[in-house]
Amino acid sequence: MPNRQSGNSGMQYVDRGDVAAYDFAMGDLTIDGNWYDLDLSSIIPANVALVLLYVDCQENSGYKYYQLRTKGYLNGINIEYRRSIAANKNEFQTLLLVPDSNRFIEYMIESATWSLFNIVIRGWFV
Repeated sequence: MPNRQSGNSGMQYVDRGDVAAYDFAMGDLTIDGNWYDLDLSSIIPANVALVLLYVDCQENSGYKYYQLRTKGYLNGINIEYRRSIAANKNEFQTLLLVPDSNRFIEYMIESATWSLFNIVIRGWFV
């Protein structure tokens, strides 16, 4: 995995490489508008400061949302919030999140008819 120095921050980016499959697919996720833990501990090391996620999703009515946040955050200000813009169109997003000390984040996916919802860990900053 290549490491890249990131600006003057002293952080290093670790590129996970050319992964062959999504880490989390729709069958791995609960889609009902409630918050759930997403355990990244089998993928990222303990010293990760930021994780780079790629989300590929599609739903059939348009204007549905999902949210990702650091586990334990309760306010709606400092979270990643995304909304689909059209029905039956793939939406692709790249997001940065801070995992908690146990390497968990949390997700909420609005109850809707999602055709697909996939998440892959692209890399991380240490």
